[in-house]
Amino acid sequence: MLPRVVLLSSLLWVAATAAYAHTGVDAAGGFGHGFAHPLTGSDHVLAMLAVGMLAFASGGHARWSLPATFIGGALVGGLLGASGLLLPALEPILALSVLALAGPLATALTLPSRSMHAAVAGFGLFHGMAHGAEIPVDAPGWAYGIGFLLATALLHAAGSFAAFALADACGRGRVALRATAVFMAIAGGMLFLERL
Repeated sequence: MLPRVVLLSSLLWVAATAAYAHTGVDAAGGFGHGFAHPLTGSDHVLAMLAVGMLAFASGGHARWSLPATFIGGALVGGLLGASGLLLPALEPILALSVLALAGPLATALTLPSRSMHAAVAGFGLFHGMAHGAEIPVDAPGWAYGIGFLLATALLHAAGSFAAFALADACGRGRVALRATAVFMAIAGGMLFLERL
């Protein structure tokens, strides 16, 4: 009997998950939740990296305006999501955003600047809406929003740096960038099919 109790106790101890022992989340906790949240979703991470890579590959003012456009859309979407406005098919749209943002890189398709900015703004709106709806009830919304937008900007910067590193290190930067984008687009397509 004792070995069973020890085994069961051990299994329950190993399977236990973390719990928050304190009620309420202060501003620092809200910031932490907001900062960590976009880093835990593969759709968001891939889409943000794709925005950064697309910005780098586009060159010129797009290197800063595409990420800024996404962040502006995410801010508006976050406010809408926090107020309760959500689209019914939001999760498939988020997965589709990965495919749509990585697609032009994968195919070397050059889009007009206005079209690119409109798409990036729209996907930013949808990503912001999803994350705004998931603000913890006891977290200050402003702190969560700052954390979320900062993590998003850092993912954009990481995507731009990755595109730069691929172009610089490989000598065949466009080929390496396209290959990376193909894998990202495939991942986006798989996420989309999974969420249908």
